[in-house]
Amino acid sequence: MGGARDTTQESWAVTVCTNGQCRLPCVVKVTLVPQRQFGGFAGDEISRLAVQLLPAARPIYRGPGVPLDVVKDLTEALGCQAAGFYVAAAVVGRRALQAAVRERLAALGITPDNDNLFTEINALPDGVLPPQWKETAHEVRHLGNDGAHAEPVSPEEAEGVLTFTKGVLEQLYVLPFQLAASKAARQQKKAGQPGG
Repeated sequence: MGGARDTTQESWAVTVCTNGQCRLPCVVKVTLVPQRQFGGFAGDEISRLAVQLLPAARPIYRGPGVPLDVVKDLTEALGCQAAGFYVAAAVVGRRALQAAVRERLAALGITPDNDNLFTEINALPDGVLPPQWKETAHEVRHLGNDGAHAEPVSPEEAEGVLTFTKGVLEQLYVLPFQLAASKAARQQKKAGQPGG
């Protein structure tokens, strides 16, 4: 009895990304992999189609209300992670956090005793960043510092930095932005109603 025959088919195409903000060249690899189901009886063949973009699509962070400089830094950190550069992802993720903390401090008119991230995080009022989120921000600081000071950073640690940074940004910007928008819409709705 003969061995299974590989009938996988691959196609490659060179194209330009259709995203108007990207427009970079890319390679598309399409793989057709026949598979058998239900015990492999004749006629039960189905195909699985796999599509791969090279280079991979760039991840983009989008957070309503988040300052553009912070968005750019976190997007760069996500790109580092996607490319497998975990130390860079941790360091740039920490940078995004520090930029956000500094922006909030400036907007609140608060000048910390010094310019290290530990002091800056702790200088934020608890009403702006509650204690459990300050602890989260400090974890980003620790992991980012590991990357900046020649300590190894695992893929899981890089993922943690990015997840925790996004969570802190939710607290500092996204939720306040969404709450303000909801309140404004509710007020506008009330103002448009008779007797409102």
